[in-house]
Amino acid sequence: MSISCSDYKKYGKAKGTSLSMDLLPEVTPISKFAIIRSIKDWEAIRDDWQGFILQRIDGPLDAEKPTSAKYGTSGRPEDIPRLLEMAKKDCPEYVLLLMKTKKESVYRYDNDGGFNVLFDFNRRNEVVIELVGRGFDGHELTSGVAVHEQYVIPWGELCSLEEITEPSRRIERMAELLSGGHNTYTVSPEEYAKQREERFRYLAASCGYDPEIVEGKLPITYQPLDRKLVYDLIEKVVLELYRKSIRLFREGLLFFGVQGNFADGEVQPWEIFIPNRWA
Repeated sequence: MSISCSDYKKYGKAKGTSLSMDLLPEVTPISKFAIIRSIKDWEAIRDDWQGFILQRIDGPLDAEKPTSAKYGTSGRPEDIPRLLEMAKKDCPEYVLLLMKTKKESVYRYDNDGGFNVLFDFNRRNEVVIELVGRGFDGHELTSGVAVHEQYVIPWGELCSLEEITEPSRRIERMAELLSGGHNTYTVSPEEYAKQREERFRYLAASCGYDPEIVEGKLPITYQPLDRKLVYDLIEKVVLELYRKSIRLFREGLLFFGVQGNFADGEVQPWEIFIPNRWA
């Protein structure tokens, strides 16, 4: 893990990002991150951060004003001073979180979809999986703007997958778990139309993408996610964290979400979403 900033754990998104890199190293798309508090900080590392840079507004977990990525991010280094100025104007405690990815990132409108998986080892014996489809991402799920599919699956049924070693039978079992009573919500055509309109505004107005490109990338009607992507989510995120449950208990990670995207046919967990970030 490559990190620039010794006290990164005090910042919400930075801490969640580091947890994802630590607990899910094989699938996290992030290779390194840095926290920028001032133009001076940026000038000190600028030469090592050329090319496309993912940028997010971040703030201390105990900040009076919760943070969000409401300013939008271009990925261009030349926009960092402007974003930093906007963040500081909104709240002096805000910083910029910069992230480099293992390979070139897709534009947000080119995502295959997004996910948020809720784990609660204290009060629930089930896992909640929420999904959004093509052109959307985890932003909608964690901000409560949209959800297209929801599954509530008992831990016992998920964990039984560990006993199935034959690949085709594992896939059959996952398909069974995503059908029947475990599918607790699917977006209606009317609701999807509203969510699509809101997504368009976010990508075009907040993120600064070309409106004509965005319009052509967002499906007019909802197309269910490729099941292979969802199977990979169960295999590479849900079951991987189940295998690390003893460590999670030891470190006090009993109630959290895993937020991320599907892109280039891959599962990409961006953040372990701890409760402090939900305010």
